Amino acid sequence: MLPPRFYIPNAAFLNGQEVVLPTEEAHHAVRVLRLVDGDTCMVFNGQGAWALGPLRIYGKNRAAMLSAETGEDPLPRQDFLMACAWPQSAAVADEIVARAVDLGVDRVTFWRAERSQHKPALSQRMARVAVASCKQCGRNRLPALAVAARLEELLAENPSRFWLAAVEPGLLPHAERSVIQGDCGVVIGPEGGFTRNEAALLRDAGAVPISLGPQVLRTEVAAVTACALVLNALGRLGTRLSAG
Repeated sequence: MLPPRFYIPNAAFLNGQEVVLPTEEAHHAVRVLRLVDGDTCMVFNGQGAWALGPLRIYGKNRAAMLSAETGEDPLPRQDFLMACAWPQSAAVADEIVARAVDLGVDRVTFWRAERSQHKPALSQRMARVAVASCKQCGRNRLPALAVAARLEELLAENPSRFWLAAVEPGLLPHAERSVIQGDCGVVIGPEGGFTRNEAALLRDAGAVPISLGPQVLRTEVAAVTACALVLNALGRLGTRLSAG
């Protein structure tokens, strides 16, 4: 079981160093979790570094942690991007971010599809959702969050990335599947599906189609399913499943 975890952005951790918790995190530790002096906890900086040690309480909203053990999570060999069309509500976007954190997605970009009803927009709430999910799942590196005005912009900003697109059968020509060596990403369309123009852009970018089955999936379900399939194939979700 994970110890209570607290986020200290951009902090550097050294053995034997006392690290002061931000006021909001200290309040959560003392007033919400009701931790006491000496309880073991963990802090992380969102960039992979972490520290473990006893809590030091100095008041209702003042606390620190004495770093008894420190470390840093290694960067993954491949940078994995979830590129998802902006869903119908910000709440659904928050859910997508939360599940992307759980799965270990490195980057999340929301893009405006031709059938999207609203422009994609990041928010402080979305950032808080990412932090909360990191605390819960034990992840120490926050994903990068971004928006793209349209699919062309997304593909142009990532020209060397190997793309997989979650599409219905026949929308993209079949391509030979090979082991992914470099950075890669999954493109998720809106609930209305990709337009012919968007399918052509993906085809020209060399996107490989992946099917999510015959059911019509909501955007958030399609995003999680596609990412889980690819991340498992990359060996980043524990035991790699194989039909053979």
